[in-house]
Amino acid sequence: MITYRRTAIHCQLQKYIYIIFGCDPHGKDGLDRKVWNAFVQHNKEVQPDVIIMGGDLVDFWEISKFNKVPKSRETIFEDIEFAHGLLKELRDACPKARIIYTFGNHCDRLRQYVLENAPLFHGYEKVTLKYMLKLDELGVESIEPKESSVNWNGCSIVLDGVRMGHLKKVSKHSAATVKGLMDDRCISVVQGHVHRLGLFCRTLDDGKVIWGVEAGCLCRLDPEYMDHANWQQGWVDVIDGRPFIYPYINI
Repeated sequence: MITYRRTAIHCQLQKYIYIIFGCDPHGKDGLDRKVWNAFVQHNKEVQPDVIIMGGDLVDFWEISKFNKVPKSRETIFEDIEFAHGLLKELRDACPKARIIYTFGNHCDRLRQYVLENAPLFHGYEKVTLKYMLKLDELGVESIEPKESSVNWNGCSIVLDGVRMGHLKKVSKHSAATVKGLMDDRCISVVQGHVHRLGLFCRTLDDGKVIWGVEAGCLCRLDPEYMDHANWQQGWVDVIDGRPFIYPYINI
């Protein structure tokens, strides 16, 4: 049976705002539709102030640098069309919400492809992911890599005293990534990218509690390029500055 449950972690009280953070659907072939539907339904029922898509709505497998079996997954055009459809589902479910898309490393494969194969087109609006996904049409904000940067160095935003997004750090064990980010930044963190669920808390000398949550993923748990994926599905709500973890668990 598939179910999802809420775990409430009470932390430092902050100005009230309701934020829902989901991440890493990984394109048409990567998405777990049951998990995505549960995520959209949750947003529809809650009607949050802010929805943050924490990276990698697209996979862009076709233009990745890895060896690949030809024609075994979706094309780049199917990937873009499908991701636009996912964002439209979210917008239709929550017409008044502020939606923010923080670009992940898979999102940046398009920019990297342009830089390496057609650098003169770098910065031209019509070859950007923002344009292709029609984010302005959907009323979706984007947090993107700096145009002047050759590499993807993570994309995130600070809301309600919490840094959230797809940051460039991955550790092997659950919650180890956010522990490292908290060590680096000394701020509460919600991290996508790692495809795991995890929580780490720290009480500072002044008594303030900061916390880090790894937000799981919305993709399948059986990628063809791994023998065993130590991943967990789910998402995170941040309510009144407190994280609520929603695992989607197969038991």
